Amino acid sequence: MSLPGSIRRRSNMLVVLLAVFTLIVSGVVPLGRIGAPPPVAAATLDVCPSGCDYSTIGAAVAAAGPGDVIEIGPGTYNENLSLGSTLALRGTGAAASDVVIDGGGAGWAIATSFGAAVVIENLTVTGGTGSEGGGIGPFGNVTLIDVRVTGNAATNGGGVANKAGTLTITGSTIDGNSATSNGGGLYLSDGSQATVTNSTISGNWTVEGDAISSSGGGIYTVGGATTLTMTNVTVANNSSGFAGGIIQTTSSITARNSIFAGNTGGDCSANGGFFPSGSSHNLVQGSSFCPGLADDPGSLTSVDPLLGPLQDNGGPTPTHALAPGSPAIDVANASEALGFNTFAPPLPAAITFSDGVNGAAIVNDGSQDVLRTHAPAFTSGSAFLTESLRIDRD
Repeated sequence: MSLPGSIRRRSNMLVVLLAVFTLIVSGVVPLGRIGAPPPVAAATLDVCPSGCDYSTIGAAVAAAGPGDVIEIGPGTYNENLSLGSTLALRGTGAAASDVVIDGGGAGWAIATSFGAAVVIENLTVTGGTGSEGGGIGPFGNVTLIDVRVTGNAATNGGGVANKAGTLTITGSTIDGNSATSNGGGLYLSDGSQATVTNSTISGNWTVEGDAISSSGGGIYTVGGATTLTMTNVTVANNSSGFAGGIIQTTSSITARNSIFAGNTGGDCSANGGFFPSGSSHNLVQGSSFCPGLADDPGSLTSVDPLLGPLQDNGGPTPTHALAPGSPAIDVANASEALGFNTFAPPLPAAITFSDGVNGAAIVNDGSQDVLRTHAPAFTSGSAFLTESLRIDRD
């Protein structure tokens, strides 16, 4: 006996539903896969003073979803931003100075909260104030690329602070910031995991001016689980009542190919402890309180690196160039160089960075990057690039 068409269709549908239910219960088909929406692609939101989707960064942040990128056109943005999700802020100017976020002394210029995963690139952060990290901070996972943090103030970490998160700083400059307590430029605590590469920490200070109340004019780290790894970093001309350059307090700092010089109150301090093994090829102008930081044969102590002023030397942010005859020239560990693929004329040529590939290398000699070629056809003499090269990061 045949069932009527409508009853047959309902009966078949019931069988299918029962079969699907059986598969779910038995664990064959995960429940989340049935009817799950496809992932949403990250969006790019444009900000500029006029003619873009948004005229303020704050409005774009409010509209952005997790993983979105906010591209910011040249201009000064008087804003106090709060970031708490996965987001990227990217300046589109030719240099970091073209895009400025100015907190105006009204609070953090960029406040980052727990759960934040933020990338900030190619812009300047200034005018921020706060308890910890007046310019940028103090929580979450934060990456700074080609960023200048200048003219900010806080109780701890006038420029940047990070607590219990991760902080990655590359190709950036933290200068001219102040703290009333510790860490005029950079403050790390509560198990923060920080990496600073190819960057400059200069001209920051703590206000109190005595060893009891303040220290670490450039960098202050505290907490047994807090770590800082520095490669090709210049820490210069900072000031504090004690350890004007850098100080670790029950924390761990490892530095390579870095310069600590001209800091008022001392270039560095282990605060009664030791810098861990692994630091090498550093120049410390005054090393009385820096056991372990410059003890290896490749390091230099009690010498003047002959740093030039903090200025535009051709990179995205200001740096200290080495004067001719500087003892820091050609003493860096070449293994810390960044290799890239072999290139050939005509110029300009695209270069894709790739570790361990022969052709050429950028070696940081303490305060500036030097391009050295070692292509097979190059045997002796000097090589000069007469046209600019576009450099693409992998």
